[in-house]
Amino acid sequence: MQRRLALSLFDGLSLLGCRRSIGLWPVHLLSYGHRRELSDSPAATDPRWLLLNRHGLRGDGSSVADASTAADSHTFEGRHLRVSFCLEAPPASSFLYYDLPDGDEDEDDDDKDYGITVVAAHGDSVLLQMNGTGRRLPPSYDFCVYDYFVYRAGATGVRPPSLSLLPAREFTTKNELRLAESRLDRPLSRSLDERHAGILRRGDDELMVVELEIMYDRTLRRDMAGLCVLRVSSDGWEIKQPVPIIQGNGDILLPHHRRGTDTGFPVGDRFLCWADYTSGFLLCDMAEEATPKFWYVPLPHEVMIRYSDDHEVPPMKHSRGMGAAGDGAVKFVSIDTRCCCGGPGRSTCEGSRVAFTVTTWTMNLSTDEPMTWVKDGVLECEKLWALPGYEGLPHAHLLCPVVSLENPDVVCFLVSNHSLGVSYEDWTEWMIKIDMKNKAILSVVEFDSDSWRAYHHLPAKLQS
Repeated sequence: MQRRLALSLFDGLSLLGCRRSIGLWPVHLLSYGHRRELSDSPAATDPRWLLLNRHGLRGDGSSVADASTAADSHTFEGRHLRVSFCLEAPPASSFLYYDLPDGDEDEDDDDKDYGITVVAAHGDSVLLQMNGTGRRLPPSYDFCVYDYFVYRAGATGVRPPSLSLLPAREFTTKNELRLAESRLDRPLSRSLDERHAGILRRGDDELMVVELEIMYDRTLRRDMAGLCVLRVSSDGWEIKQPVPIIQGNGDILLPHHRRGTDTGFPVGDRFLCWADYTSGFLLCDMAEEATPKFWYVPLPHEVMIRYSDDHEVPPMKHSRGMGAAGDGAVKFVSIDTRCCCGGPGRSTCEGSRVAFTVTTWTMNLSTDEPMTWVKDGVLECEKLWALPGYEGLPHAHLLCPVVSLENPDVVCFLVSNHSLGVSYEDWTEWMIKIDMKNKAILSVVEFDSDSWRAYHHLPAKLQS
């Protein structure tokens, strides 16, 4: 029923800015509001980097978002899968669209809750998880796995876009064995997600899919880190034995750490990083691929005093971001509450309810020299609200920072009126692109898909 009703919305297609080669199935039609361009250059028609939404949108068997991005494959069960992309210049969101062209439109198919999640991206490649495809693995059938695909963008005159189904990881890791011993519910999910997974494009012919595993060694009394690695050109996964995590550049081993990681991201074609927004990030050097080494790098000292709180507003996972700043550096962005008088932390006065400061740091990565955070951007909320281009936007916290892959001084944020007491029907989100170095708003666009999707983006290029 939803599909038939959606067909009446085709007239809104022109609002997307996507090429209409074969059409677009618009169940979740994205009709971006007026876009304010405040920089000298207009929005790119062929963007050099993307603000890619992590949650795919489903189409029907006769349509794609952009025919030049379409690629086909088959699920483990043999279902025909097609994906394509609607590409927009940031701060607008780019979306993946998917469909199962050969599927029958019946209730049984809808009950399987098919959906595609963007797990990770690097260079011209994107790692995708397809929900609704879970199957138990023999011999114990304790674990359920999903279908994973790697999408690779096409190169004009060289190759078309491709979509490849990845082999399942059939061996069980130590963490999974411990989980199986302590949990009675079955099956347990064996999934790659943004907190532990990553991909690394190394040249034209090599792509690795990587899964991080952190465990505590009771003998060494230290946290250990290991990897499960799949070379996309190979037939199966391999495991890298866990090694002690090194503190910074020294030889002091990291003691037991209480949390996992929040997200993973590549830096150049050598490093993989996994950020924990409460304390720091893990740096993995893949140059010595046979025996990867791990370093724990703490966050800047002045933000270390803040801990995650389930009742914190806004939550920490929406207040911090980290990403590549070129091929050999990391950019960290922190949005911190403060008193309206300028002091750190929220106070009880009314003005502190929405007062905040955005701060950015950059660190050059090295495995043999000391690494230091360098503060390179500070923006107070009052200064932000007074900037040209902010007119009409809510005086509310910026959220969900994403560092530009083109210029690390540029950061995209979400701003919403949710916290200002408006009714659900009036909830509105905007995506805003800010030059933190020059204290300038470059572009603003209203987000007009489902509100929850606005909180889930990652940077991507989809270029060779």
